[in-house]
Amino acid sequence: MINEKQLNTALKVILDKIGGENILWRLEGSANLFVQEMKVNVNDLDLTTTKDGYLKFKSALKEFFVNEEYILEKKIQSATYDLGGVETEILYYENNELNMFDQVKIISWHNLKIPILPLKFALKFYQLIKRENKVELIKRFIEKND
Repeated sequence: MINEKQLNTALKVILDKIGGENILWRLEGSANLFVQEMKVNVNDLDLTTTKDGYLKFKSALKEFFVNEEYILEKKIQSATYDLGGVETEILYYENNELNMFDQVKIISWHNLKIPILPLKFALKFYQLIKRENKVELIKRFIEKND
């Protein structure tokens, strides 16, 4: 599990390394939920990007590279990096329905501008990939906080 400070540091590294690059990306997974004030454990940092963005991230983060894989049954390209002990996964989904880049919102979190997937769309994302535990968690949070 990573703490808030580690997450902040890893995101700073990413933002510094991509600098002025024009990359379409968004936070994903538990980190996406965490920065939107959900009380969840963050085990790693997941980012979703385009095919072009994937290649740009690969170049920008090459010094932190751990491994790369293509998950055939899900049609996902994945590269893993170690950012100061924070396992960071950059993902490119061939299934455009999962990308949801048109729903991305930029938020300020610890003075960092972070592209996130708002909770109602994160809920839809988890429904699409059949992660029922996350679906229920987000539903309860939205109901409690609306």
